Amino acid sequence: MNHKSYSIGNSRRNALAALLVIGACCAVTHVWAAPYPTKPITLVVPFAAGGPVDIVARAIAQPLSVQLGKPVVVENVGGASGMIGAARVARSQPDGYTLLLGTAGTQALNPNVYAKVPYRSPEDFQPIAEVASIPSVLSVPTSSPHKTIQQFVSFITKNPGSVTMGNAGPGSVSNLAALTFLASVKAKVTPVSYKGTAPAFVDLMGGQIDSLFDTTVQAVPQIKGGRVRALATTSPSRLPSLPDVPTLAESGYPNTELLIWYGLLAPAGLPSDVLKTLSDAVRKARADAQFNKAMRDGDALVPPENQGSAEFAERVQRDVRRFGELVKQAGITKGSE
Repeated sequence: MNHKSYSIGNSRRNALAALLVIGACCAVTHVWAAPYPTKPITLVVPFAAGGPVDIVARAIAQPLSVQLGKPVVVENVGGASGMIGAARVARSQPDGYTLLLGTAGTQALNPNVYAKVPYRSPEDFQPIAEVASIPSVLSVPTSSPHKTIQQFVSFITKNPGSVTMGNAGPGSVSNLAALTFLASVKAKVTPVSYKGTAPAFVDLMGGQIDSLFDTTVQAVPQIKGGRVRALATTSPSRLPSLPDVPTLAESGYPNTELLIWYGLLAPAGLPSDVLKTLSDAVRKARADAQFNKAMRDGDALVPPENQGSAEFAERVQRDVRRFGELVKQAGITKGSE
């Protein structure tokens, strides 16, 4: 009887010990698997502060912080047409704490323009969600003889290379818009590269260059101030801020619609649960009233609420191919930054 009692007690002690071990393991698992995020998130902007990419990043950072419950800190890592900042994110741990506010330029154009790019796109990144897209405007000096887009196109097609067109360097938004436009009208201009569109606008206003494409965020204030003349936009329809300026498409130039997208990306290998958390958070952040006002003020378009990571990944893939074809058509030889 005593022996039997001892056996039962021993079994109970063994069972209790096993439960304690399992409980300890669960506690450890709980500590290591705390719901993402548990600390601030860095959002890398691969361009200098004050530009359109920076403006979009700071506009989305605040509502994104609210959705995630942790601060989203914007960090500007500019240089090399956005490649320095993009490369830093590509080399980061894929844990969701270092993100990139990438653009069509950094992700789709740079790999087609430069011989040496310190990252592979799209392979080195996990697209999370598109944040916004912004059209561009073709402007000329107020002293220009070209009053309409038709006059401008007629002149550059009859006089190849005689007109200068500024850009912020290969891989920039202005360069991308120019390539798209010139491929449609089958004309050639003389490109003039700058270290940004701010100095390009100074020369455009002074008549040192003949034309310039840039995003509405940068161009509209110069146009409304009467410092340059707008000829056409790359938007799908006329812009609220420039109702008298036609689109290139409605002016008779096909395949010229161009919206430069800005989107969140992470390093490749991001866990699926973290991807879902971030994608859902961006989608909700895009509905924020203050964010939408900031985008409307810059004539930016906000994606529909149901667009997430899958749609954004498809767009990145499609634009890598599309811009590669544009670069080839333009006869651009890959060079170093």
